[in-house]
Amino acid sequence: LATARRLYSRRAGWMAAAVMGSGLGYFLATQFVTLDMSLTAFLTAALCAFLLAQDPRAAPDRRRRWMLAAWTLCALAVLTKGVVGVVLPVLAVGAYVVVRRDASLLRRLHVGAGLAVLLVVAAPWFVLVELRNPGFAEFFFVHEHWQRFTQPVHRRAGPWWYFVPIAVAFLMPWLPAIVAAISRRAAVARPRVAGTFDARTFCWCSAAAIFVFFSASSSKLPAYILPATGAVALAVAPALAARWRATVRVTAWTLVAGGFAVAALTIPVAALIEVPAVRDVYAASEAWVLAAATLLVLGGLLALRLLRVQRRSAALAVVVVAGMAAAQAGAVIAHSVDAYFSGERLLERVTGREGIVPFRPEVPFYSVDMFDQTVPFYLGRTVTLVREKGELAWGIAAAPAGFIAELAEFERRWRADGEAFAIMRPETHALLAEGGLPMRVVDTDGRRVVVARR
Repeated sequence: LATARRLYSRRAGWMAAAVMGSGLGYFLATQFVTLDMSLTAFLTAALCAFLLAQDPRAAPDRRRRWMLAAWTLCALAVLTKGVVGVVLPVLAVGAYVVVRRDASLLRRLHVGAGLAVLLVVAAPWFVLVELRNPGFAEFFFVHEHWQRFTQPVHRRAGPWWYFVPIAVAFLMPWLPAIVAAISRRAAVARPRVAGTFDARTFCWCSAAAIFVFFSASSSKLPAYILPATGAVALAVAPALAARWRATVRVTAWTLVAGGFAVAALTIPVAALIEVPAVRDVYAASEAWVLAAATLLVLGGLLALRLLRVQRRSAALAVVVVAGMAAAQAGAVIAHSVDAYFSGERLLERVTGREGIVPFRPEVPFYSVDMFDQTVPFYLGRTVTLVREKGELAWGIAAAPAGFIAELAEFERRWRADGEAFAIMRPETHALLAEGGLPMRVVDTDGRRVVVARR
């Protein structure tokens, strides 16, 4: 908001905040614990600082401070999720220089001081980790960066258009208004002054760099393009603000149409859910879907009514609040469904039933033929993996005591343990029970079984 207000106008600031804060993608990402949200925060802040640093109206000292702030935020992005924290901004700068045919920007980056800031902030952590865990640098920079980008080592491949429908969904309900505003603005040619910085063009270059970079990657997840949402919001804010009434009207009708579509699809969607447990939860929560649809329709109609009586700011607020409220109502279903994907509730029941909160570290706890990242988190302790390494192959090589390669060795240890616990899938439990392994079922959620040895 503050950046758009400074660069464009107060109205553009409100539009940028509305698109960024109430976009579906940004809201969905806040419902999950993921580093992509932290990366998005740092890269968006870095973009804002960079744009302010290039503002010709600011004093040279102030512009230099903003530029160093951008470098600092990029360093924090590197600490959050690796070298993409600096690669993506570099690609954006390169794209802008090519598109505008203006290399003068490169002289305003304060590269020397910026690299010093980047190294001071980010390098110590990587050095210390490598010193304490020899081989970490190769694993992190080669396996987790280069191989993840160039090879499908994590089995997250997707077609070149993978992010196209995701981008469409992430920008709703603002996408129709954005398309309309851009189309109208494109019809009016704007003269370009050589050597002047164009903030909107840079924002588009930044969004495009993120989109193309991850589209070319061999590892794809929806949240990867989240950092582009802030760049798009800043890029379209002036065009949306110039068409305030039309923007709110189009978005309000989008809410109304979306609400009717959601209501119409509520029941048919259930038949498309293949997992019975998830389908049952969804069927029991369909009222929340209909509530979300109702909020969309009523919010859109109220915004249209406010526009008719010239209350444009109130209409924008209603569009934003209605969209967020509807998404929150829909998120109630996600909270119900997450029991299938997360071990949180199962382990909460288990810890309470066993009277050991958290499980004592000295008591063996095995994860057999599966690695569920939520298990050690909600247990509050580490577990010993059996046969399945998941993404922890490098860590297991550095600490082999936390892994058992053969099921026979696990059975030997289990029989020898006086007290122990294990978590496994139902089919694994059935296999071990048939072999006569002594186990007492503590609890199950249908997807995981927790057993005890006493």
